[in-house]
Amino acid sequence: MRHLLSIEDLDRAAIEQIIDRATSFALVADRPIKKLPSLRGRLVINLFYEASTRTRSSFELAAKRLSADVLNLVATGSSVEKGESLRDTVATLSAYGPDAIVIRSPHAGAPGLLAGWTHAAVVNAGDGKHQHPTQALLDCYTLKNRLGSLEGCNIWIVGDLVHSRVARSCIQAFTRLGATVTVAGPPTLLPDEFAALGASVRHSLEDLREAPRKGRTAEEIDAFLLAHGVRLVLYPGWTSIDELERATGEKHGRPRVKLCTWDELLAAAESIAAS
Repeated sequence: MRHLLSIEDLDRAAIEQIIDRATSFALVADRPIKKLPSLRGRLVINLFYEASTRTRSSFELAAKRLSADVLNLVATGSSVEKGESLRDTVATLSAYGPDAIVIRSPHAGAPGLLAGWTHAAVVNAGDGKHQHPTQALLDCYTLKNRLGSLEGCNIWIVGDLVHSRVARSCIQAFTRLGATVTVAGPPTLLPDEFAALGASVRHSLEDLREAPRKGRTAEEIDAFLLAHGVRLVLYPGWTSIDELERATGEKHGRPRVKLCTWDELLAAAESIAAS
């Protein structure tokens, strides 16, 4: 595999191989000297057309810890502001002989175009509402460390998913690792296209209490949720997805995200059932 553009390009074996490799690299963080020579002499370019803190800094730090040379380029302050096209930017950067280009773009499909214009390996760090494969792989890594395996797990992703490239990538990654994925949200924020990705679609939280726990103890579920959280789009005091839909449609725009525990999710489901 030369490029990492989408989770669709990875099968289960490939995802597990990446997770295993990440596990071995993670041990470097505990060393006094946090360096490996794996990418010595290689040039990695981080090309970001969107604002980013965690993703950009993570790629930069990872490349440096693997001894690569790193060049960071953001749209603000570059020739992009003067109207330079992506293709022209790539042509300029390709003259430096990069070995890998990490790109984040607001436009879906931009990493795929980039891959056709350069000899470097291309990594998609998020493109529009399409994909965010590296975040999904990180989520799989985290869940595997917490739960041991995703095989047979039941994972709910709740909230504003129409705007979420992470949700799209996570659904594909989780299902490839044997999990059953349910997505829930109001119809305006959860199009039926998610069913084609392999997830069950719900427009209510009423089924949440019945979410199977088979094969997992309550302690394991709580540990996962406390550490990783479920993306639940609810304002403080709101217990109904219908309330969320009405409010967002009238005045609030895109809602913010709240991380909550399993008990909080069950309490929300019970409140809806009792209303």
